Parts: sequence; C-alpha cells; structure tokens
Amino acid sequence: MNRFIEDFKKSPSFLIGIVMLIICIGFAFVRSNQLTELAAIEADLVQELDTISLNVKNSKDIEQDIQKLENMVNTIDERLFAVEERSANIDFFYSLEERLDVRISEVRQLNAANPRFSQKGPDRLKLYSVIDYSITVNGTFSEVLRVLYEIYQIEAIARVTEFEVDASNVEGSDNLSATIKVAVLAQK
Repeated sequence: MNRFIEDFKKSPSFLIGIVMLIICIGFAFVRSNQLTELAAIEADLVQELDTISLNVKNSKDIEQDIQKLENMVNTIDERLFAVEERSANIDFFYSLEERLDVRISEVRQLNAANPRFSQKGPDRLKLYSVIDYSITVNGTFSEVLRVLYEIYQIEAIARVTEFEVDASNVEGSDNLSATIKVAVLAQK
C-alpha cells in the first residue's frame, strides 16, 4: 500500500484524474433523471421544428391560395337565393315553364325547414341557409325529366330532396303529375 501512496505522490495528475472521474460519476448518477427528461424535451422540440419547417414550405403560395378561396366564396355568393325575395325566387321556378314548354301547376316555398340542414343535422350549414320549395309539374315523363335536368343545371346551388311521380287522372293520357322538393342554398 505504501508503494501505491508513493506512486500517487510522484504523479499528482493521476490523482487529480481519479478525483475528477469520481466527481463525474457522481454528477452522472445525480443528473441521470434529468437526462431522460431533457432527451424527451429535445425530441418534442425537433418534432415541432419539423412541423414549422413543413408549414413554411407549404405556405409559400398562401397569398394565391387565399385569393382563390375568396374568388370561390364570391362565386358561391353570386349563386345564392335571397331569402327576402320570396316572389322572385318562386318566379324563378315558374320561368322553367316557358323555357321547357312544360306545365308547372304550383311552386310553394315550404315553411318547415329540412331537419337535415338544421343546427343539429348531419349537413348543418354555418354560413348559409336553405330554402325548401315544392314544385308540381304536369307533363309526360320526358318533360318531367327535362325539369329535373334543368334544376340540375341552374346557376343556383340546389339539391332535389324528394321526387314523387303520380299517374294523371285523365284516362288515355300519358301525362304525369310530379312533385319535386328542392332545397336551395340561400343567404343567411
């Protein structure tokens, strides 16, 4: 053991190295809990940095995308029915009569809102409202189909929600009576 002490006296740097090693092992033991925490925080920060990098990459043309979206919203707004213009909206459907040479016997704006578009419905609308119409058309099957196709083609944003066809009461006639319920997108 004396020889061991004499070797330490001859090379104090070795002794200092051993002391430093013991201190480092002590620090590593004491701070080992913090290392796992810091590693988890580093992983979260790296993931957040990756997300920010992707957002920067994807946002390079955002001004143009915003302009496109504004144009689309303006296009939708131009195609909406005005809720206050009840007679103009009904006249719109009666105008199909002249264009298609078919008899539209009745157009009614329905007061009861379709529950599908209500606040708790599956197709609820936040920015727009829906006006429901019931249209009664009298004519041949092909004339009724032309009316359906014309509703499909109109500028307004509309959906046929119900379609019912009945045979005409006139004997020997191939005319039908069809009831078409249409939901039209309107201003809120």
